[in-house]
Amino acid sequence: IPEGIEKIPGYAFHNCGFTKIRIPGTVREIGNGAFTDCKNLEEVEFEEGLESIEGFAFSKTKIKSVKLPSTLKMLSGFNSTPMESIEIPEGVTEIKAGAFSTTNLRQVKFPKSLEFIGHRAFSNTRIEKIEIPENVYWMDNGAFSKCAELKEIKLPGRIEYRQVTRRSFTGTNVIVEDGGLGFGLFEDCVKLEK
Repeated sequence: IPEGIEKIPGYAFHNCGFTKIRIPGTVREIGNGAFTDCKNLEEVEFEEGLESIEGFAFSKTKIKSVKLPSTLKMLSGFNSTPMESIEIPEGVTEIKAGAFSTTNLRQVKFPKSLEFIGHRAFSNTRIEKIEIPENVYWMDNGAFSKCAELKEIKLPGRIEYRQVTRRSFTGTNVIVEDGGLGFGLFEDCVKLEK
């Protein structure tokens, strides 16, 4: 990607044969589906400057890990990848719908700046344990649904039941520490024992 480009538009490189790409610091936004179905793409190098990665941006690629830039504020787009772990940088406030759904994700480290976790953002992953930061004010429907290996979650003490929306943990095996509980929070959690 050449220097000077500020936005990579939606589906710009859909189904391309790249194995590695570099996103220059001039790029502020990667659009919806920009690199989706690039089945050979294994490595992405982000320079500082990027602020937003939209939905499906890197969906259906071979990306297993990535170092995200500290300038990032909104994150999505890594669903249906073999990604195994992610450290979300400080400064990210929103993880949008489906961001990491249907991945091999086992470990995730959230930044203190995080405020919003979208619909099915981490659904159908292999996460076992998570700690939600204090600033999170909203977890949308199915945020961690169908995470069959999820056993423990720590919610911040200030989160209220209205803010953990219905079905956030459907189909998991969760022990909740602190925080409040919402309507239908543990619906269909067939493995939940305590």
